Amino acid sequence: MITNIINPLLQAISFISIWYLYQIMSKVKPLPGHLFLIFLSYVAGASYFNLVKIIVDPLFFLVVDLALVRERSFYHRLLFAFYPTILFDVATRLLSIVILPHVLHINGDVSLDNNLHILTYFLAPLIIFLILKIFAIDLDQMSKLDEYWARRNWLCSTTFLAVYYVFFTVIHGLNSVLPTTNDPQNLFEMVFRVSSNSIIVLMLYLALLLWDFYNWNEAVHSQFIKRLDRERFKLLGTMTNYNKALIQIITQKQKFSELYKKI
Repeated sequence: MITNIINPLLQAISFISIWYLYQIMSKVKPLPGHLFLIFLSYVAGASYFNLVKIIVDPLFFLVVDLALVRERSFYHRLLFAFYPTILFDVATRLLSIVILPHVLHINGDVSLDNNLHILTYFLAPLIIFLILKIFAIDLDQMSKLDEYWARRNWLCSTTFLAVYYVFFTVIHGLNSVLPTTNDPQNLFEMVFRVSSNSIIVLMLYLALLLWDFYNWNEAVHSQFIKRLDRERFKLLGTMTNYNKALIQIITQKQKFSELYKKI
């Protein structure tokens, strides 16, 4: 009975955190009634597909974005669907594998304890906020990148982060449902018995995230510089035309002055 209550509660907390990030990036503001239906759909779907929740999350937000916004580039949709879920996942893993065990002096992954697992979900927004502040990531600026930069960055680094994110979640789901033969020569077990909650997996995950942060910051900076250059050239063109017009007026004034003197 308690498990039946805890799981929807965790999904509700997850939705609030992910939706907040999604809304900042996508600028989507549905009607309250529509938002409530989206919330209920997410909690029901994520609770039912709990083992593959992290695959369901980005797919859910991708469908939501397709339903709420007609015109948007495909790579922006992928960004808005995956990035909030990835950030939330990184935050909960950091809390359950590194932060809470260190603070509470616990060995192992605290997500095995229901009470502490709930705590990781409540604290995840704080960790996300700190990560974004420390690495100077402005989600609002990321969402303003044009299609060229969105496509370039997705293919350059975000796609690897997304694949890594989904792959180890699938492994985590398989580990919990598939039987083991404890055969060290079994290639399947060598690949799929790697714990998705290990510190090594988390460190590689964070390395990919930081690489992605770097690429997005570079993209935002590069697009900003290009916009400044365009504005500069536009201003220079305007000033050139203004100078030409001014010179033409002065020339005509001199001609009229000379004509007046002759008269």
